[in-house]
Amino acid sequence: MTLPKNEELLFHFLSFMQNGAEQNLHGIHQYLCEKFNLSINEIEERLPSGNETKLKNRIRWTKLHLKSAGLIEDTGQRTFVITERGKSFLNERPNGFTNKDLEQFEEYKTFRKKTKLKHKSVRENIYDYNNKLSSVKQLLNYQKLDYLSKLFYEEKEKLDELEISMILVKGYNKKNLDSLTFYIIGTYEKSIGYHVIQNICELLSEFVLENLILPICKIAPQVLFEGRYPNEIKKGVILFDREGDLQGLS
Repeated sequence: MTLPKNEELLFHFLSFMQNGAEQNLHGIHQYLCEKFNLSINEIEERLPSGNETKLKNRIRWTKLHLKSAGLIEDTGQRTFVITERGKSFLNERPNGFTNKDLEQFEEYKTFRKKTKLKHKSVRENIYDYNNKLSSVKQLLNYQKLDYLSKLFYEEKEKLDELEISMILVKGYNKKNLDSLTFYIIGTYEKSIGYHVIQNICELLSEFVLENLILPICKIAPQVLFEGRYPNEIKKGVILFDREGDLQGLS
């Protein structure tokens, strides 16, 4: 059996908590391993960074979504319980639910709205820079980068889950493609920026990009969280924009 995706974990995570007892991520992890009958290899499969397993990472994201919807709440540094809202919500949906169902709660809608760029002027500046840059079309039409850009759009739903609004690239050099630096702009809080970059690396590792090393090494979670946009972000060439489309970029 393959590892369950983030949205698949929502219902089972919350169902395990319906008795009202305090839980922690370790207990949730054990339950889900048994529930999905995962093998040792699946349980121990790690992110490309090697710092965390894929399953633990997905469980952490699931907790964030449930907490943002007010279905669970923290009771300590590492413990949490289901709320009365969570119990009622679960009773109304005994066969499962998705992220879309969580949008009935204002807190969750606010959480999701953070995925959108808050300052339109910044987006306009980025596009203005791209329109004036003579090498943009050449850059995006370069075979491997064009493929990468298409990949991001194919995975738009996953990038939305990661709170990512835009992905830019800098350092393009025909003679040294390894020098590429990617800027991942999102509205996630600082505390989960590290997990965003892990998930991006996981996404890219699923595809073979011949002769192109992708050093996804630069991430600035404070950019939108604090409302500041460094000049180097504005001057990046767009590879993905969740409010745009691939055709409009090239």
